[in-house]
Amino acid sequence: MARRRKSRGKRSGFNNIIKMALYNITADPEERTDLSTRLPDVVTTLMKRVDFYMKGVVPSLKTAPDKKAKQMAKRNGYWGPWRE
Repeated sequence: MARRRKSRGKRSGFNNIIKMALYNITADPEERTDLSTRLPDVVTTLMKRVDFYMKGVVPSLKTAPDKKAKQMAKRNGYWGPWRE
């Protein structure tokens, strides 16, 4: 599995990438051995596949929760109705 690691700076989306990692999660389930330098062709193939699928991703319409909903959830200890 190839994994993209993002920088901790300002997030500018999917292209804010600083390091690539590749792990054999069957042989190395704790992801201790990065295979990306030994298998660059596999990384390239997987990244092309990721880029292909990213072209078809629909932008999220998710917005931040309503402030009143957050206040009610914090006060009541659960998410529930907050409008009349």
